[in-house]
Amino acid sequence: MKKVLLKGKQVVVEDVPAPAPGEKEVLVAAAYSLLSSGTERAMLQESAAGLAGRVMGNPRLFRMGWQMLREQGIKQVWRTVQEQAAMPVPLGYSMAGRVVAAGRLVSDLVPGEEVACGGARYAHHAELVAVPRNLVARVPAGVDLQAAAFTTLGAIAMHGLRRAGLQFGETVVITGLGLLGLLAVQMAKAAGCRVVALDTDKERVALAAGLGADLSLPANGAGVAGEVYRFTRGLGADAVVICAATASHEPVNQAFDLCRQRGKVVGVGVFGMHFDRERMYRKEVEFLMSTSYGPGRYDPYYEEEGIDYPAGYVRWTENRNFQEFLWLLASGKVRTGLLVSAVFPLEKAGEAYDLLADGRKLPGILLEYPSFNKGEFVPAVLPRELDSEKLAPGLTAVRGKIRVAVVGAGSFVGRTHLPNLASLPDHFHLRSVVTVRGEKAAFLAQKYGAGYASADYREVLDDPVVDLVLIGTRHNLHYPMIMQALERGKAVFCEKPLCLTAAELADIREKVENTGLPVFTGFNRRHAPLAVKLKEVLAFLPRPYFIHYRVNAGFVPADHWSQDLATGGGRIIGETCHFFDLFLFLVERPVVKIQVNAIPVDGRAVIARDNIAVQVQFADGSLANLLYTSLGHRALPKERLEVFAAGKSLVLDDYHTLEMYGLNVEGKGKIRLRKPEKGWREELVALAGYLGGRQDGTQVMRQGFMAMEITLAVNDLILGDKLPPILGETY
Repeated sequence: MKKVLLKGKQVVVEDVPAPAPGEKEVLVAAAYSLLSSGTERAMLQESAAGLAGRVMGNPRLFRMGWQMLREQGIKQVWRTVQEQAAMPVPLGYSMAGRVVAAGRLVSDLVPGEEVACGGARYAHHAELVAVPRNLVARVPAGVDLQAAAFTTLGAIAMHGLRRAGLQFGETVVITGLGLLGLLAVQMAKAAGCRVVALDTDKERVALAAGLGADLSLPANGAGVAGEVYRFTRGLGADAVVICAATASHEPVNQAFDLCRQRGKVVGVGVFGMHFDRERMYRKEVEFLMSTSYGPGRYDPYYEEEGIDYPAGYVRWTENRNFQEFLWLLASGKVRTGLLVSAVFPLEKAGEAYDLLADGRKLPGILLEYPSFNKGEFVPAVLPRELDSEKLAPGLTAVRGKIRVAVVGAGSFVGRTHLPNLASLPDHFHLRSVVTVRGEKAAFLAQKYGAGYASADYREVLDDPVVDLVLIGTRHNLHYPMIMQALERGKAVFCEKPLCLTAAELADIREKVENTGLPVFTGFNRRHAPLAVKLKEVLAFLPRPYFIHYRVNAGFVPADHWSQDLATGGGRIIGETCHFFDLFLFLVERPVVKIQVNAIPVDGRAVIARDNIAVQVQFADGSLANLLYTSLGHRALPKERLEVFAAGKSLVLDDYHTLEMYGLNVEGKGKIRLRKPEKGWREELVALAGYLGGRQDGTQVMRQGFMAMEITLAVNDLILGDKLPPILGETY
């Protein structure tokens, strides 16, 4: 399918893999999509400044870049910067079209219905989009899809008016008569308000008058405040809604002048915000921000999980704002025809953005999708034809290069596994890259020489050429993807954790036994060069060992997806499994006892269950302590491993140095690498050996399962549940 992308400083239309709807999503074929004169013009201006300009102009990005430079070195930072600069960015967030398919848990929309869609992560300028149900609204009869494409911007303007708390008969000033402002003028009139419209563009001021504004004035004209006070019989405006897009601070300070005593100013657009305190203070004006489409915005439970807010508690959500705007269109109370300055076919999107960047024309620019009118959207979602390679599926086909499909190409997989796979051409052939963003899949597939790109995991399952599926998605998807891959005869390498529950782990183990196919976990630390060297030294020392591992994990907000128990499983399941696997690698004895202590969540200093001390005792008497905390300072190196045995001590510091006390290796008591090496490339080399039959990976796989059992047991102990029966198990 075709999609509009921002590549560097250029707007292009490219073929990318079509999306596959999730179980709570709707697949929609686009008829029209609307360019945003504020957000998208700002994106074009940022791209013109280049990545360096954006970083220097954003303190948060600058701090992140500086920290990355300290931790990863200049070469890795440069590679990351280059890739980010080249990565295509999808554009658009307001469109309308027809339902092609609905996910399994969407029961109230069926193929063929006309809908409006929103969302900067979903409703792009593309022939097909997959959008969560709560960001989709049914288009009423009599509303054409060109008008319905304005729905998302209509909801933004509507929420700004709601934030003002206006009542019938009150006066509102709308400052900035772009799309948002002109829509807000009409909705405020429909709500029974008296409307004053301001802009520096005389043509837009005249248009606002034609759309129903009671008073339309040039914002930079003389005597604006006097005119507003005369219009309001000396009272002043009850509220000012700022829809302007400008770096100037004058709109917000002028708004204070126009308000009555204790009036409200609502920020909808993007504008300078250096307040003149005196102008705000003397009237006790209240300033309010308006966040996008309304309640539910940026809440993953609402937008992605489809959990609605009860109308009795939250009357107007973003979806109900969508519906209300569409009703205003149907009733004729809002007209969009006069706002449209141009309609471009999709293939001429570059010309549309040139007009948008000009800024002198009326702001309403639409893209039209010829494929919609031709009915081409149905074949567009059918699976692509696989090539004619006739190779046996599954592990039996692995002779020479292992044909791998990478599923889930987020930041970690993109900067680690994909480059490493590409650096091992004698071991791997990258067959496919699959990720939900088709343009990203296409970019990475081209960059790393994959056979094809896809946005649909099922395509990999149907591909008889794929030997190995490398899974790097969010944690809740690991279990079903592992099971499906095994059912289709694929070996699996899955980033940690394998799964989120003991029942899921039992299912995976049973499936491995029944199919004879391997499942390896991304426990890279056992393959780190200094961890391997440490184990070699330990082999010469008598047992037992005393091991202490300190992890300065860093703070992660409670609302991050990794902390969500349903999606990420929490940090205990998601991260500590790494360290339990390393304990098993070093000691290689059955576990006989586990003890856990945790700092309780207090909602202040401790906001999640990510501060724990775990003691693991082994059958030979060895003891391994894990101290995992989010309370430390980020300047402290993340990981430190200390091992004590037979009067000797070994200290592994962040996989950068290995220091030995009471012994030396090759005449040295300290080994220092040029940079930290955590074993990501080495684990892929080992994986190739396992799958190619050159090394026995049975114990590595079983220890991976055991590490997950320990992790799940620790999690259960923290929750106060019963310890699973893993003690004393051998491998």
